[in-house]
Amino acid sequence: RLQLRVGVQQAITVSPADVSLGIMGNGETREFAVNVTSIVKDFAVMGASPFPKGVTATYERIDNAGTPVWRIKGTFRQDNVGDSNVTLEFQTNVKEAPTFHVRVHASVRAPIEIKPAFFLVGRVQKGKTGSAKVTFTAADGKNLEATAMHVENLNVPEKFVTLHASKDGANLVVELEVAADAPTGLIKGEVVVDLDHPVVKQKRILFNGFVR
Repeated sequence: RLQLRVGVQQAITVSPADVSLGIMGNGETREFAVNVTSIVKDFAVMGASPFPKGVTATYERIDNAGTPVWRIKGTFRQDNVGDSNVTLEFQTNVKEAPTFHVRVHASVRAPIEIKPAFFLVGRVQKGKTGSAKVTFTAADGKNLEATAMHVENLNVPEKFVTLHASKDGANLVVELEVAADAPTGLIKGEVVVDLDHPVVKQKRILFNGFVR
């Protein structure tokens, strides 16, 4: 019995073939780069198919100890939130591999996520305080700080509503508190939080509750 093992060398090698940009904010631009080599000595990238929306790329030849290496550099940006996967196609002069592909993917999120989306104060018993919290999280994991906070469009005097900021790791937590002596009835307004984020400078969060 004779066993044969044959190692087939790829005509073209893309490194890395899959580019993972991880978590990024929508509207944010990230750069990427790959190297492309071939067993063919006169290997060349001849062109590219139209790139997907939000992606740009260029290619140029660089020499590595006499071996041709093609460097592909690009940028990636997506405005829609969600998992994004795009494929770039390039043409070559290699008969055995006339095209090759570069795959780029990322988990696209809003630059800052707020959970919950508004302050859930709910029912506040007269003579007792009521409160609600929201958490701000940066898509890129950066540390968030509030540079200023205030309330607008409040239907009761400002003295009955106070704001407090705290930290949960890199996240920013903002708490809204309704005073124990707040007047009965509906209480509502809008919390304005100024942030030290490079893209999102301010966020507005609605709130409402009912004192009885």
